[in-house]
Amino acid sequence: MKKRLLSLAAAGLLALTFGFANPAQGSQNAPIAVVDQPVAVIELFTSQGCSSCPKADKYLGALAKRDDVIALSWHVDYWNYLGWSDTFSKPEFSDRQRRYAVSLKSKNYYTPQMVVNGQAHGVGSQPKVIQAVLAAHAAQALNPSIAVKAHKRDMELRISVEGAGHTFDGSETLWLVRFDKQKTVEIKRGENAGTKITYHNVVRGITMLGMVKNGKLDVVLPIAELKRQGFDGCALLLQKMSPDGLPGPIVGATLINSL
Repeated sequence: MKKRLLSLAAAGLLALTFGFANPAQGSQNAPIAVVDQPVAVIELFTSQGCSSCPKADKYLGALAKRDDVIALSWHVDYWNYLGWSDTFSKPEFSDRQRRYAVSLKSKNYYTPQMVVNGQAHGVGSQPKVIQAVLAAHAAQALNPSIAVKAHKRDMELRISVEGAGHTFDGSETLWLVRFDKQKTVEIKRGENAGTKITYHNVVRGITMLGMVKNGKLDVVLPIAELKRQGFDGCALLLQKMSPDGLPGPIVGATLINSL
């Protein structure tokens, strides 16, 4: 399924907010990252109302099991008119995909689409295509290379960007992406009517945490507030952003599966 790129200038990125806490004294820092320095961040743009998507959803589930990849599923809302409204869809997720289309100079955005490291895209239901993209990125050293560290200390999540040996251009922005690890949905109408599909690493929200300044970034978040949001895991993405808010290359990332 494909949808023509429309009204990009009017689209806006929604950023949710968390309260911040002051650093506290206490126990030794405990690393909690599950995937540190991944070879790739793979973002699938999908919809419960897309008949071409179940194969890609299953493939993303396989990618999510890898210990060297961060795989995220973004549910778009522009197919909701086909008779079934995607229960995980949000307009800001569709907007992220539209903005990728602009930054990647693609005439169309579509489902199922996979974006690799914010730098290339391919049809998500074609594993060989995505594997070829992953191989090309490895050969060209385009994988995320900047360390994003997460530690739990007392009731705080302490995050730091460690950029030794890297040159920053001031556009590097740290995002917290909240997701549910697995959700099964019985689809009753639309193109996938009568099917039950299991989705993996289903994104529920995204929050901007800050930008790298003078080669560093440190953030402290209250774990109680993160847990209150009711998600299973989160990913930290360090991504270059254009002055007009277009997402660019993902240069660092960490996956956290539990708090």
